[in-house]
Amino acid sequence: MQLVLAGTMLLALAAGAQPAPPKPGSPPADRLRRALLCEGEPLETVRSLATAPNPGLSAKSTGEEEDETIVLTLQKEMVIEGARTSAVTMSFASPREDFLGLVFAEMTGDPAPLIKAFGLKKAARGAELPIGQYVKPVPGSEPNEVCPKTIALTPIGSGRFLFGCGWCNG
Repeated sequence: MQLVLAGTMLLALAAGAQPAPPKPGSPPADRLRRALLCEGEPLETVRSLATAPNPGLSAKSTGEEEDETIVLTLQKEMVIEGARTSAVTMSFASPREDFLGLVFAEMTGDPAPLIKAFGLKKAARGAELPIGQYVKPVPGSEPNEVCPKTIALTPIGSGRFLFGCGWCNG
């Protein structure tokens, strides 16, 4: 039986049929949540989601290299600790002077539960380039990192704030 099945698959491939695509990994909202929390490689996560077709996600990409911007829009809102967003942006251009996230979302809701849940602390006054008003460095595998990935949050208005992951070039 297995030999017949294998032979049938070979004939189908020879005739131009494509094998079934691999099963998708984590849902896009889960992958984007991890990117916002500086888990894994946030830039690569956004880039890979932007290039892979997904019915629950649309992508808009502009620019190249330092001018690159990708906006991923989810069909269903993503909720993190009660705060909501439907889009995640990857950009090397800061959306505000006091927020230097590279992968971020404009969220609506109360930022306090996120600040508490993820252990964010008020950025030090006079810090040269704070990533956000509330931050938490996420140390990587390199000892004595000068500028680790940092979870950041900056309020931008009543019930609105920027939340995401950023870092400097050291």
